[in-house]
Amino acid sequence: MTRCACLVDGMDFFSAMKQVISCPEVVRSRSEAMEVFEKRKLNTLTLAQRVEIINRFELGMKVTEISKTYKIPQSTVSTIIRKKDKWLKQHESRGTPQAKRDKPLLDDKLEQSLVIFVRQARESRIPLSGAIICEKARQFATQLGVQNFKGSNGWLVKFLKRQKISFKKLCGESASVDTVMTDGWKEHTLPKIIEEYEAQNIFNADETGLFFKCLPDKTFALQTESCHGGKYSKQRLTVMCATNMDGSEKLPLFVIGKSQKPRCFKDISP
Repeated sequence: MTRCACLVDGMDFFSAMKQVISCPEVVRSRSEAMEVFEKRKLNTLTLAQRVEIINRFELGMKVTEISKTYKIPQSTVSTIIRKKDKWLKQHESRGTPQAKRDKPLLDDKLEQSLVIFVRQARESRIPLSGAIICEKARQFATQLGVQNFKGSNGWLVKFLKRQKISFKKLCGESASVDTVMTDGWKEHTLPKIIEEYEAQNIFNADETGLFFKCLPDKTFALQTESCHGGKYSKQRLTVMCATNMDGSEKLPLFVIGKSQKPRCFKDISP
């Protein structure tokens, strides 16, 4: 740096700064500093990664090896191991595996009360929407004295993610059947009924709807083409399917039409 210092004598400030910046020693030190900065790039760990670090340490992996694997300082690894009870408890209770910030809940009682409400509603076969959950959360917040709780859409998204609640479409008729009663019937009554019959003589039948004029809702099209569709036909037939227990015999489909005396069967004797 002596050469750079000597260049300052006998020239103005800006010229001296240009000479200093272009000095090989300064350029080299600046590049080394950039390399150090790139090496120490911030690497934020998720909750799942913290739990994985704890598990690897307990299996005998050294702190230095863990530090190189996750590209974090050894002090960070030591801190995670020292606070392993906290991370494991959060992971087992309500923690989001991909969460990177340890942000505490607004109120634990509010969270647990809402989870119980969701479970009871689903056990009673009551459909839940986001608006219903938010409104119930506001009611719980008022009863528990939680201040500054709005129950916004952002809170709803995070709550559903924390508790692993997904939005599903209701389908099927299984909710109208008492599963406790049917399980007991299948375990005790059904075996006694079919014990005297062979599998090929035991048939099962069920009905379904056939929309025979309904077109597919997806199609291949050119990328430059705007894809539009019309209304779907709702004309349907009720079809009953039947087959035996071992699948060796499938009965013809039994179709139930809408007309008592269809015109196409006129003058045809059964």
